[in-house]
Amino acid sequence: MENNEIKNDALFVNNVSYTKANLLEKQRGAYPLWIKICLLLVAGFYTVSGILVMVFYYDFTGGIIQLALSVAIYFVVFTLPPIIVNRQYRRFLELYRSDPQVKTYFGQEGILQETFQTEGKLNIDYLRIIKITQTRNFYLLWLRGKLYVSVAKAGFEKGDGREFINFILTKATNAKIKL
Repeated sequence: MENNEIKNDALFVNNVSYTKANLLEKQRGAYPLWIKICLLLVAGFYTVSGILVMVFYYDFTGGIIQLALSVAIYFVVFTLPPIIVNRQYRRFLELYRSDPQVKTYFGQEGILQETFQTEGKLNIDYLRIIKITQTRNFYLLWLRGKLYVSVAKAGFEKGDGREFINFILTKATNAKIKL
């Protein structure tokens, strides 16, 4: 289906602005909560065991190594996402001089995504969606690799969120649903 056909026959139209807060929310939503919980449990174990090793066994080298491992895990879970987002946002500002604006059209035959700053267009078939997740303000339609189409829950120009979820669940038959 051609771009103009998808635009004209779109059942849902969504507008997304890639602000720093939106990018951070999507970065944090990229990994499931259970992975973060497991990492924090391991970091907590290393913290406690490092302290116990230093106090009861007087093995300061082993205790310091375990504490360093726990600090590294805490860094990955809490500090790394904002660092990644700051770099990405700075790159966006250097390239576009403003927050990137993306408009996504959802038609019967596929998805058309337009980026206003670059005037880029991307056609996506519904069968390419492998997973559907959500964050507080976004639905994320995951494609192969770490690519996804972000849909702002409050960004619908045409249609609404409840109808959209029912629609996308019927169209993306290959997708795993994690809502």
